[in-house]
Amino acid sequence: MTDSYIWEKILERFYSMSITDKKTGQIIKFPYFTKDEQGKITNVFEPNETGDRPTNEVWFEIFPLHSQPRQQELGKAGRNRWTFGLQINVNAPRAIYSGTNVTDKVYDFIAANFKRGDIFDGIRVVQTAYRSSARLLDDYYSEPVTVMVQADLDN
Repeated sequence: MTDSYIWEKILERFYSMSITDKKTGQIIKFPYFTKDEQGKITNVFEPNETGDRPTNEVWFEIFPLHSQPRQQELGKAGRNRWTFGLQINVNAPRAIYSGTNVTDKVYDFIAANFKRGDIFDGIRVVQTAYRSSARLLDDYYSEPVTVMVQADLDN
């Protein structure tokens, strides 16, 4: 397993977020992604991506919070354990953020899809998603949501 593989799998998990409605049992896909005519998501910005930030809808910045892998197993072929953060900045224009609970709903979706103990594609969520205080930046609020994950890398 490599760090690029891990990043790819985390992005897959993020882009396919869904929850099950407790009353109806129906699966609800994450409703806050905006897509263009070709079906490409346009309101998520990955590291080093540029583009126009939406002014009338929620948008996201997603990036890893790297740390140093640590030796986990003995010998030259022993794997290294890598624990790092995944940060998702939930950004909402001031008009949307004020008086609504849109960032609460977004956070609930993320937390439901990244729970402590979940394992997907060899990646373990070691801490359920948590959020920090929102801050006002220009004309929008940014609320960071962090997920701590762990994986074993080949040496």
